[in-house]
Parts: sequence; structure tokens; C-alpha cells
Amino acid sequence: MPSLWDDIKKTVKEGVAVAAEKTEELRKIGKVKVDTINIRRSLDKGFKDLGTEVYDFLASGKKTAVNQSAKVKELVNVIDGLKESLKQKEEEIELIKQEAAAKKTGDQDKPAKKS
Repeated sequence: MPSLWDDIKKTVKEGVAVAAEKTEELRKIGKVKVDTINIRRSLDKGFKDLGTEVYDFLASGKKTAVNQSAKVKELVNVIDGLKESLKQKEEEIELIKQEAAAKKTGDQDKPAKKS
């Protein structure tokens, strides 16, 4: 028959394990969120640069030259790539959350260990 002390130890161990899993999940999500912040900054810079380039063409009266500009095309491609990277990072965060939820569900389905 397990003693009160054994029950307390078991409960504390389980609590520590849960806290460790949650901490790992949050660490992974935090790392990906830092990446998304950096991508968003790059996107902001890309849009700023694109706006400056387009404004220069429009201000000089070369409206049709915007479509022909290699710099404008390059900036659009960079922005498109950054948007795709951002989308992938957001999907990565969702995947981390789903894995954590599945792990929790899997742990609940397992029978409790007997001492």
C-alpha cells in the first residue's frame, strides 16, 4: 500500500513533467515567433523600398516604366518570398501546438503507472 509520501512524490513528479513539456512547447513557439518578427521587419523594409521606388517613377512622370523596372520586380519577388516564409513560420507554430495537444491527449489515454 503506497504511503502518503509516495503519493506526494508521484504527484510532484507528474507536475514537474507537465511543466517541463509546456516549457519546451513555449520555447519552440517563442523561437519561431522571433523568426516571424524578423520576417515582418524585412517585409516592412521591402514594402518601404518598393514604395520609394514606385514613388520615384510616378513623381518623374514615368508611370509605365514601373512595370519595366528590374528593381521593382526584384523587390516584388523578395516580398513574395518573405510572405511565403511568414506563412511557413505560422504553420510551424500551429504544428507545434498540435503536437503538444496530441501529446497531452496521448498521455491521458495511457493507463496510470502502478507502483
